[in-house]
Amino acid sequence: MAGDFEQFGGFTIPDWSLHWVHGVHNLYRYTGDRTRLAPCLPTVERMLRWYEPHLDEHGTLSDLPEWNLVDWSSVFTTGRTSIVSALWACGLAEYADLCDWVGNAGSAAWARERHAGVAASSENFWDPRRGLYVDGERRLAASQAANAAAIVAGLAPRERWRAIAAAMIDRSAVVTCSWIGGDGGYDIQKEEDQRRGIQRIDWDVDHEIVRAQPFFSYVVHDAVARAGQKRLVERGWALQTRPGAFTPLGAPAG
Repeated sequence: MAGDFEQFGGFTIPDWSLHWVHGVHNLYRYTGDRTRLAPCLPTVERMLRWYEPHLDEHGTLSDLPEWNLVDWSSVFTTGRTSIVSALWACGLAEYADLCDWVGNAGSAAWARERHAGVAASSENFWDPRRGLYVDGERRLAASQAANAAAIVAGLAPRERWRAIAAAMIDRSAVVTCSWIGGDGGYDIQKEEDQRRGIQRIDWDVDHEIVRAQPFFSYVVHDAVARAGQKRLVERGWALQTRPGAFTPLGAPAG
């Protein structure tokens, strides 16, 4: 996915392409328009195959190049990444559905094989003490992004879904954090640190869960709905939309 930095010879944002894949799958679900969607499928496969050289021995994604932003919230995507691995797995599962629809058995089998590889290693990111998935191997930080993506990608066992959904939008645990600012707005020093690869944890990683910012919240809401906890979706929106809950880059608070 091209970002505004790319025009200056900067980085692309590969993981945001995976949301486009999800959009193609949604169009398939709601329109079933083969004439419109079939030409998109080769592009979907190229996007998914872009990640293959970055698979590690476990079957998950590691040490990804470019800018793996995921969200403006304070999430970790360096090293072995549970979040991007799960988003990729979701894209693979959805692409397999699309391939079944058009009769492309070979690509469907490839996508499911790769999805199985991620699923087999996702337990590496499970923290049984907290009952949550962490952002990456050997990291304590847990985020809504990591846990929601694990559910929608079909990586988390179904019996964990309800507890994960309840925990990741627990008012007493969820905290708003961003590598480039916070409730008070944009922080120049934080942004400079982020550019230099410095990510300072300013929340309680043992007890707090980093809230997804508004864009990624659709993944959180999808996960909550799948877990049969739809009543919690409104609570999540209420947290997002209260004054000062989130300040977009360069915008005034509230």
